[in-house]
Amino acid sequence: MKETNEDIQLSITPNENTLRCYIKSLLNIDFTPLDSIGKLLGFNQRILTPNEIHTSDAPVKIIKINSLRIECNITEGVYLNNQKVHTIHQFFPSAVPGFKIIEVPTQVIYLPISVKSIDYLQLRIVDQDGQLVNFRGKEITIRLHIKTS
Repeated sequence: MKETNEDIQLSITPNENTLRCYIKSLLNIDFTPLDSIGKLLGFNQRILTPNEIHTSDAPVKIIKINSLRIECNITEGVYLNNQKVHTIHQFFPSAVPGFKIIEVPTQVIYLPISVKSIDYLQLRIVDQDGQLVNFRGKEITIRLHIKTS
């Protein structure tokens, strides 16, 4: 049987220039539930009417993590969007999801330490939004180099 445009119940098309998508359906699409796929596709909570081409409100969120930041509680001197942060390194993971991430900084930058003695050291790996990254119990190794001035 040959498929025609009339056979297609749902069409999702990317716009590679804006990173948004177009959706057309023969039926209503309900993106109002909090757990709907609408947020992933860039749509606000709403119902899309049938037989219309709808453009997503925001870019499609195909890749959840755009960058990883390693933060250390005793460092200072770094700003992100005019806010003080404790980031000691930031990068985009080059490994595919589920595979080992190996990252070696190409240029070492020494940051000032904000304490006179180190009683407590906390390292965190967060995403571009400052949310902790879940490595699902996998071992993480971070090597720090501290030098006196």
